Amino acid sequence: MFFWSMALCWRFRQIPFFVSSRRVLTSKGQIRHTTPRMEAESIHNGWKPDQVQIPDEEFISRGWETHEASKMTAGANYNMLISAVVPRPIALITSVSKSGVINCSPFSFFGAMSYDPPLIACSFVTTSARSNKKKDTLANIEETKTFVINIMSDWYLESANHTCGNFAADVNEIEAAGLHTLKSKFAAAPRLAESAVQMECELDSVREIFNDEGKHTASMILGRVKAWHIHNDVKETSPQKHSRAPPPIDIEKLRCICRWTIFFCIKQCDIAIDQFLELVEIYT
Repeated sequence: MFFWSMALCWRFRQIPFFVSSRRVLTSKGQIRHTTPRMEAESIHNGWKPDQVQIPDEEFISRGWETHEASKMTAGANYNMLISAVVPRPIALITSVSKSGVINCSPFSFFGAMSYDPPLIACSFVTTSARSNKKKDTLANIEETKTFVINIMSDWYLESANHTCGNFAADVNEIEAAGLHTLKSKFAAAPRLAESAVQMECELDSVREIFNDEGKHTASMILGRVKAWHIHNDVKETSPQKHSRAPPPIDIEKLRCICRWTIFFCIKQCDIAIDQFLELVEIYT
């Protein structure tokens, strides 16, 4: 039901959220200008297909540390994972139990797996807070076979984050967070009215994950998207300039929230869509 410890959930309120290289959104929703902490520039930006990449000898000379995952603690592997796989989008999942109790909780172990059919994956670590060791979200999905992924945007970050608390199973986190719902077309659970992009999903499969000692530590689901709901305010409206159609969603308008190690970041598009599509046409 919650995907970080409560300490981390509340700790993030003292951490700034990165909006772009020039602006920072504070935990109180105030935007202040700042000097970027890091800017990435290619030292070989003249490279073209069929050319050999020139090695950065200084970088190579500094070497690598090798860590065998099997010799690391679970906590050390977790820290390595969340700092290496970044940024990670957050799935704010709404689900409902057979008895009709609605649940809402965010998860960052989430990603796209396939487009034909459209499949998403999300994993849930086991929890000692429930006798069945399952997050309420996972238990609900297994019961009703449907759920909704609501993409988080910065305009409702605080209320969305509130849903990650360790609430009792019979508590409706949507009401606790002051959020609002919309009826879904296929899923038993409602959509969030605050979310600009919603995906109604049907459960495809569940895979239980076991550690080296044979202990069940997590479960991963695959969900098949049955319906997309895209708010008119975030639709891509730029004229088509390429043979490939532009993405239907303007991510600068969406201002989606991602995890960046222990930080949240607001993902912005640094490359214009037309420039991106030019690169796609070059390499495909």
